[in-house]
Amino acid sequence: MQLLKLLIQWLLLASSLLAIEEEEEHYSNSNPNCSPSCGNLTIPYPFGIGKHCSMEGFEITCNTTHNPPRAFLAAKGYEVVTISMKHNRVHINNSFQTTAVHVKGFFNGTNEPHPQIYIDLFQTPFAFSHFNKFTVTGCNSEGQIQLGGRRDIVTSGCISICERDSIDNVNGTCSGYGCCQTPIFSGLKTVGMSVQNIYTNESVIREMLNTSTTTISPSYRCASGFLAEKNTFHLDAYDLDHCLLPHFRNSHVVLDWVVSPSQTCEDARTKLEDYACKGNSSSCEDYRTEDGHGYRCVCNSGYQGNPYLDHGCQGFIGLLILLLLVTSVYFILKRRKLMKLREKFFRENGGLLLQQQKPFRQSAVETTKIFTANELLKATDNYSESRIIGQGGNGTVYKGVIGNNNQVVAIKRSKIEAKTQIEQFINEVVVVSQINHRNVVKLLGCCLETEVPLLVYEFVSNVQGTFGYLDPQYFQTSQLTQKSDVYSYGVVLIELITGELPVSFARPEPQRSLSSYFIFSMQQDRLFEILEPGLANDENREEVKVVADLAMRCVMLKGEERPLMREVLIELIELRKVEKHPWGQANCEEALSLLNQQFESYPTHSSSSVYSGGMPTDLALSLDCPR
Repeated sequence: MQLLKLLIQWLLLASSLLAIEEEEEHYSNSNPNCSPSCGNLTIPYPFGIGKHCSMEGFEITCNTTHNPPRAFLAAKGYEVVTISMKHNRVHINNSFQTTAVHVKGFFNGTNEPHPQIYIDLFQTPFAFSHFNKFTVTGCNSEGQIQLGGRRDIVTSGCISICERDSIDNVNGTCSGYGCCQTPIFSGLKTVGMSVQNIYTNESVIREMLNTSTTTISPSYRCASGFLAEKNTFHLDAYDLDHCLLPHFRNSHVVLDWVVSPSQTCEDARTKLEDYACKGNSSSCEDYRTEDGHGYRCVCNSGYQGNPYLDHGCQGFIGLLILLLLVTSVYFILKRRKLMKLREKFFRENGGLLLQQQKPFRQSAVETTKIFTANELLKATDNYSESRIIGQGGNGTVYKGVIGNNNQVVAIKRSKIEAKTQIEQFINEVVVVSQINHRNVVKLLGCCLETEVPLLVYEFVSNVQGTFGYLDPQYFQTSQLTQKSDVYSYGVVLIELITGELPVSFARPEPQRSLSSYFIFSMQQDRLFEILEPGLANDENREEVKVVADLAMRCVMLKGEERPLMREVLIELIELRKVEKHPWGQANCEEALSLLNQQFESYPTHSSSSVYSGGMPTDLALSLDCPR
């Protein structure tokens, strides 16, 4: 117990350190007057909102007129979507005004200017990342992009066309039809983009499409160009066909940043008072941009957090090892506790008593297999709902697969505890497990390591219905009595007169059990609606009602409310007398024989005074049999 308390203290300490690390990573500044967030966006240093909360060029404007508020780079007005401290990278929202050009309609004549846009990031700590691509959309489009503006200028571009009748197939990523892309390189400070239609003569377009129609799709009259993070743009055929600006608004433009655009790491370390990499476990890395050398800060390998803050980079490998150690020890202790609990249940449920019977009832104990809780968990996929084959108010039956031979079994899991009469329960398990009869579901064994013992039966192919014959009180007492036979007989009787299955998942859940369904129907005076078609007619309606009433009494939930089997037989025989079908000597002998068998099966459970070691005389008289 002391070890467990110590481990819990270690776990709390580790969690606290991780929480501090997370707070340090996301907190904007050591200045408590600096706001740490804008709307849903956390603002980490070197970014900041307000005076003295950020490095030069990293100031954020929080526009509270939006709901929720939105963050914008004060220098350029770009909306900030995410900030990554690990990669020194920021995602800005794509917008028509800043990063897109769009042309609509044909441009006739060479003197007309092409739509173009020029983006300049000079005098800011930001540069375009190579994660962006220049994207051109349209079925008759040509786009050009100019990379760089002060030194070497590189011009690139692509052509976007559509084959005839292929516009409906362009939905999705930019793959060539209706859309083309070309990459850019990192460190760019300036980008110029322009787009135009390739063919401006309608007759040429008709010739290209091999069509004489006077109407040309708008997709051949429009062209769009913009920057977008690769693999995030989704092309929509609707936009092309309606000459709309593409749905790029959910895509982003990726910007890298440097904290000093004119210094290398080596230069920066010479002036430690201005050195931006404050973390004890941080490093400096050079980053070349279009306007020269710069540097930025990262946490060392094995650390994470904010390298621009004092103690901002925190080690997490050691903490992870500690957490793994604590977790491992915790589960070991938990497993030991579970094993002790299962041993306790095993003793309380009569496991030792079952083992003690081995010298006296060797064959019986060998027949009764004691399953472990883990075996049955594995057999039922941790008691998955997909394995349920029967369910009632007192328990659930699962289909399971056990052993190396993949034996299919039915596992009964009761809901109600049965802590009394453990000796009787064990004796019944031993005896019932030896029964081998084609009309009796064989009990293979039990599991005693759970709070309520689990019983494992052979699995009978198909209607779950096997459990529909079982006395509901058996789930509570684990004992079969004379009244259990009456219940099973009543189910068979109902099955005969209704043609229904003992258990059916086609019926509503409260009526899945045939006995419940039958009682409900009788109470609703709907007997003749559920009978087997053709069973009842004008001549036998009363007799059918008598049989149905008898069947309903046989399946009453409480055993004491059910008739005795001899009373059932008497009522049926009386019904035969009414129909004037006299019993012969052979029928009487058969009836008396059946009743004698029942009497001999349950000699200790009977409380009737008429039993005196043999078939009661008054019963023979009531049957009108020769004496």
